[in-house]
Amino acid sequence: MKKVSNLLAVGLILTFASSAFAQLTITGELRSKFQTDHGYKQPFKAETDAVFSFDQRTRLNFGYNAEKYNVKVTLQDARVWGADDAYNATGLMGQTNSFGVYEAYADVKIKGNSRAVVGRQEWNYNDGRLLSSRGFWTGGLSYDALTYKMHNKDKGLFVDLGISYNSSGDATGFASAWNLNKIRTINFLNVRKQFSPQLALTGFFSLAGREVANTRDPQGSVVLGTGTHGFILDYNNKGKEIKDGLFGALTVYLQHGTDSSRTLKKDAYKTIFAYMADVSLGFRLLDKKLEVIAGMELISGEDASQTDSAYLDVRHSFDLLYGARFPYYGGRISHFVMQSSSKFGTKGAGYMDPYLKVNFKTSEKGKIDFAVWMPMLGSKTYLSDKDADGNKIYKTGSLGQYIDLGYMYKFSEDVSLYTSFSYAIISDLKNQMVYGYENTANKELYKLGQNYFIYTMLTITPKFLVGEKK
Repeated sequence: MKKVSNLLAVGLILTFASSAFAQLTITGELRSKFQTDHGYKQPFKAETDAVFSFDQRTRLNFGYNAEKYNVKVTLQDARVWGADDAYNATGLMGQTNSFGVYEAYADVKIKGNSRAVVGRQEWNYNDGRLLSSRGFWTGGLSYDALTYKMHNKDKGLFVDLGISYNSSGDATGFASAWNLNKIRTINFLNVRKQFSPQLALTGFFSLAGREVANTRDPQGSVVLGTGTHGFILDYNNKGKEIKDGLFGALTVYLQHGTDSSRTLKKDAYKTIFAYMADVSLGFRLLDKKLEVIAGMELISGEDASQTDSAYLDVRHSFDLLYGARFPYYGGRISHFVMQSSSKFGTKGAGYMDPYLKVNFKTSEKGKIDFAVWMPMLGSKTYLSDKDADGNKIYKTGSLGQYIDLGYMYKFSEDVSLYTSFSYAIISDLKNQMVYGYENTANKELYKLGQNYFIYTMLTITPKFLVGEKK
């Protein structure tokens, strides 16, 4: 009788375990990347050595699918090889700051087509220009947030509402003094209407808040808001239903709010009025193997020749918020990813960037991508030059020519290799913007070396256990 009872107990345990494992999914990601940097983000001077580095991202994803909810937890270790802070003379023993929780959320079904995602999660929306997980970063980017989703595929209507408010604190859950360098709040509404398999219109509305020190009250702080609103029109541009022939996209964003810099009278904060747009038109042929795309990026900025107080009390440069930089703005060498910077951007001036892209599938497993970028200033900037009468000379013009060439090969569903080469021909204007003159009297610029950025990335995404989807 005792043996029968034990067998029944074991049988029940196995039954419940089998049921639990049927709902559990465990996957991983091991991504290793080798980089050769001779000009990434900032042009290199002549006789400057290239920098070589390896980095690695390791993720372990746990998913649990129940009838009324899904749960996902992603543990991540992101490191540069050799950067461990625990080591001795004979070896490396670990990086104490590299490990953490990248995702941890519950996806709860509410009613019908509605659900809520609560916890740490990625936000990837539209073309990624304002909200993106920024996957090229070894550590990626995720948010502690609440996202409400109503996706009605039958009507082609997709609504996402995201709210994220951050506080400092400890494991007890009580808030403490806020670190002013971090995001205080970011909120958005994304509404996409799919009119047909090829045509979609998306409206995006966001409100971001950054807390800054209050210059009127040294002991206090104030939260300043930035609103960014716009639309994305896609025709035959992405998705499973794309066809050969004409395709394109139009993205337009307007930005308003309150900037952290002060007005000329120092008695108020500057207001914001800025915009960003991108238009692209392409042609797809050879049974979707070849794509040729021409486009233009446009970002508003400051015109340094303007002296009117009404103009100077407004910030005209566009804040790219938390969007992707790597695929845009002069390409992967990333010389224009921070508009306000002279080293990594345009010193706050406007930005125009015509581009040409070609994508070609060499086989079922291989793909080549190629891009040429031709950035230029969209408004006047002042560097240091003056004429014989001492008047400032304002400059505009080409910032150079930039080239990206990449190749992807998928060995299998779980294993892929990507290698990329980027090269920059730096204009004298960009050179002077970054370094100034080596000899001011003769207006002699610094000599620049060959500027390039190369990386090779191996990504393996094993599926350790795959449960049933509910």
